[in-house]
Amino acid sequence: MALKGFNAISRVGGDVAEPINDLALWARRPYALAPGQIEAFVRRVRCGLELEQAYSPAELNRYMVDVTDILVRENQRLETHA
Repeated sequence: MALKGFNAISRVGGDVAEPINDLALWARRPYALAPGQIEAFVRRVRCGLELEQAYSPAELNRYMVDVTDILVRENQRLETHA
């Protein structure tokens, strides 16, 4: 669902670089991110999912907490293996 939300809010086409390409590059060689980068990603995901108007605010809040927890945990793992 994180990718679904991220992709839904991302501008694609024309002369605009597709943000999913940046995400794919990062996935090939992941590195620890700054907390602000994680927060920006989670906000982007939430905005994309809100566009669907299929989730209640409570569902989105729970999901964003879960996504944030996973990202912070994995980011800490990347920091210790750098």
